[in-house]
Amino acid sequence: MSVTLYSKNNCPACERAKALLKANNIVYDVKNIDTDLDAMDFVVAKGHRAMPVIYDGERHVKAAATLVGEAMSE
Repeated sequence: MSVTLYSKNNCPACERAKALLKANNIVYDVKNIDTDLDAMDFVVAKGHRAMPVIYDGERHVKAAATLVGEAMSE
Protein backbone atom coordinates (compact mmCIF):
# COMPACT_ATOMS: atom_id res chain seq x y z
CA MET A 1 0.00 0.00 0.00
CA SER A 2 1.23 3.48 -0.85
CA VAL A 3 -0.55 6.61 0.30
CA THR A 4 -0.18 10.38 0.12
CA LEU A 5 0.09 12.25 3.40
CA TYR A 6 -0.83 15.92 3.23
CA SER A 7 1.08 17.75 5.92
CA LYS A 8 2.14 21.23 7.01
CA ASN A 9 4.99 22.83 8.91
CA ASN A 10 5.04 22.72 12.72
CA CYS A 11 2.36 20.03 12.92
CA PRO A 12 2.83 17.49 15.73
CA ALA A 13 -0.11 15.41 14.48
CA CYS A 14 1.55 15.25 11.05
CA GLU A 15 4.75 13.92 12.62
CA ARG A 16 2.76 11.31 14.58
CA ALA A 17 0.97 10.25 11.39
CA LYS A 18 4.32 9.84 9.58
CA ALA A 19 5.65 7.74 12.46
CA LEU A 20 2.51 5.60 12.49
CA LEU A 21 2.70 4.95 8.75
CA LYS A 22 6.39 4.12 9.01
CA ALA A 23 5.84 1.80 11.99
CA ASN A 24 3.23 -0.08 9.95
CA ASN A 25 5.51 -0.31 6.89
CA ILE A 26 3.16 1.79 4.76
CA VAL A 27 4.94 3.59 1.95
CA TYR A 28 3.90 7.22 1.81
CA ASP A 29 4.58 10.39 -0.14
CA VAL A 30 4.46 13.68 1.79
CA LYS A 31 2.95 16.80 0.27
CA ASN A 32 3.49 19.89 2.41
CA ILE A 33 0.65 22.36 1.91
CA ASP A 34 2.85 25.22 3.15
CA THR A 35 5.22 24.82 0.19
CA ASP A 36 3.13 23.01 -2.45
CA LEU A 37 0.29 25.21 -3.72
CA ASP A 38 -1.22 22.36 -5.77
CA ALA A 39 -1.41 20.26 -2.59
CA MET A 40 -3.05 23.18 -0.76
CA ASP A 41 -5.60 23.59 -3.56
CA PHE A 42 -6.34 19.84 -3.47
CA VAL A 43 -7.07 19.61 0.26
CA VAL A 44 -9.12 22.83 0.26
CA ALA A 45 -11.15 21.61 -2.73
CA LYS A 46 -11.84 18.36 -0.87
CA GLY A 47 -13.10 20.33 2.14
CA HIS A 48 -10.29 19.55 4.58
CA ARG A 49 -9.39 22.22 7.12
CA ALA A 50 -6.98 20.35 9.39
CA MET A 51 -3.82 18.41 8.66
CA PRO A 52 -2.72 15.70 8.33
CA VAL A 53 -4.92 14.13 5.66
CA ILE A 54 -4.22 10.76 4.05
CA TYR A 55 -5.30 9.69 0.56
CA ASP A 56 -4.89 6.40 -1.29
CA GLY A 57 -5.08 7.67 -4.85
CA GLU A 58 -8.31 9.68 -4.97
CA ARG A 59 -9.84 7.87 -1.97
CA HIS A 60 -9.73 9.62 1.40
CA VAL A 61 -8.44 6.90 3.70
CA LYS A 62 -9.37 8.42 7.04
CA ALA A 63 -8.85 11.64 8.90
CA ALA A 64 -5.26 11.21 9.98
CA ALA A 65 -5.91 12.80 13.36
CA THR A 66 -8.44 10.03 14.04
CA LEU A 67 -6.00 7.41 12.80
CA VAL A 68 -3.24 8.73 15.04
CA GLY A 69 -5.63 9.04 17.98
CA GLU A 70 -6.68 5.42 17.61
CA ALA A 71 -3.07 4.29 17.50
CA MET A 72 -2.19 6.34 20.58
CA SER A 73 -5.04 4.78 22.58
CA GLU A 74 -3.97 1.19 21.82
